[in-house]
Amino acid sequence: MEDKTQIYKLDDTTTGAFEYLVEWLYSQHFSKDIDSGDIMAIHAGFKHLIELWVLAEKLLIPALQNAVILEIAARMKSTSITPTTCLNYVYENTAKDSQLRRFVVRLCAWELSHSWLDKYPAQFPKELLIEMVQMLSGSMTEKTRERKGAEMDQIGYEVAEPEK
Repeated sequence: MEDKTQIYKLDDTTTGAFEYLVEWLYSQHFSKDIDSGDIMAIHAGFKHLIELWVLAEKLLIPALQNAVILEIAARMKSTSITPTTCLNYVYENTAKDSQLRRFVVRLCAWELSHSWLDKYPAQFPKELLIEMVQMLSGSMTEKTRERKGAEMDQIGYEVAEPEK
């Protein structure tokens, strides 16, 4: 039917993601202004980029997926904002071996302060937390693992006892 009507319907995407798709198809980059200082607009831009990554996966456009990752990293650097509000969307719309998941796991492990997890626990899917622990424990050298294991016997995990 699309060949007769010249209309193709994309059901599983948003207007923002589609606008980024069209822009990238024509120019191979993203030119939307992100330095507006409007936090809501910046977060919306991250959300649309992540939706675009998912759409690019469905449309089999790996070059676009790679461009989106680079754009997210550039925006994080220029805004000092980490897009944690999108993490549930990532885990609801990607496969376990997704490169986007790998990216957000590393992003959360290395870019966020531990207090962010305390403040916004609902933003972190259980799967992400498990993958983050696996990634961190897998990145330890054997020497570090041995040293940390030895510290387990020496560091104060005892419960304080009342003085006698």
